[in-house]
Amino acid sequence: MHDMSGMIDLADYSNKLDAAISQLMVKFPGVANFLSWKEAIFSAQIKYRSAAPELADHQLCVATCWLRLANEDCLDVKLDLSRGLIVREVLGDNSPQPALAKNVIRIHLRKLFFKKLSELPDGRLLQIFEVMRAFQHDTGESLENYKTEFAAVVDELCNKSYMRHQRKGGQGMSLFCKGIEFDKWNANMTPKVAEPAGHTFNFNAAVGSVQTGSHSVSHVQQSFDQSQLAGLKDALEAVLAEFAKADLPADTREEAQGLIESAIVEIDKPKPNKLSLRSLLAGVATTVQTLGSASDAYKALAAALALVGIPLP
Repeated sequence: MHDMSGMIDLADYSNKLDAAISQLMVKFPGVANFLSWKEAIFSAQIKYRSAAPELADHQLCVATCWLRLANEDCLDVKLDLSRGLIVREVLGDNSPQPALAKNVIRIHLRKLFFKKLSELPDGRLLQIFEVMRAFQHDTGESLENYKTEFAAVVDELCNKSYMRHQRKGGQGMSLFCKGIEFDKWNANMTPKVAEPAGHTFNFNAAVGSVQTGSHSVSHVQQSFDQSQLAGLKDALEAVLAEFAKADLPADTREEAQGLIESAIVEIDKPKPNKLSLRSLLAGVATTVQTLGSASDAYKALAAALALVGIPLP
């Protein structure tokens, strides 16, 4: 009589691995198919061999670890058309990053809708698939992951009559068009360029170079030490002061001020979380463009952000 225990163990291992992959697909719907997940897990084995050198196959170990991290919101997953599925493990630190990241998404969605509707030819409606494709292109993420933020932005813009939302065939495809107050939205979104006030910003440490001409070039070393954080804080405080008096819609001003204040709080921590700070600064980089590139505070922040690898146009 043949010993079937080995085959039973192998089948059990395979079933557990398949179950873990299926749960990951549920956690990240629409990102990748089963085979893409399995290939990513297979490729990641080498990183786990030092932790469990006695194992011949580390795939179940990887899948179980990723599932645990996903449950703790510490797994970043993206699909790259050239590189395949990219899975990145991130540290959780009980920071306000998730809520603030959603705030950044809402800001981006408002700008995306404004841009797409502004470019819309007369007589044509904007299709939901065009919005999804533009969002994927701009952020590298699926709009499916931000359904709550998307619905909130659509409701907000429709309530302000900036745009209209309708469905083809009752409950069919979502379509969008300019609302009766779109001209007002257009006026609010167009930054008013003020005359340079000639303000001087004093930095506690070097923050790179401020580009003042249209053809000037700045070369800085990208790093993240305490002296540069001090300079970055000075630049953020200058921008915060300018937002307080800027002629902008109240919601735009409040969101920008909230992001900047949160970034300053993170900088002031004994050990700033780099992931949280970069996420906050990316949001600041998006909102600060409403000030216009002629702003002195904009120029100072542009130089400071360049040190941490976040360019401003």
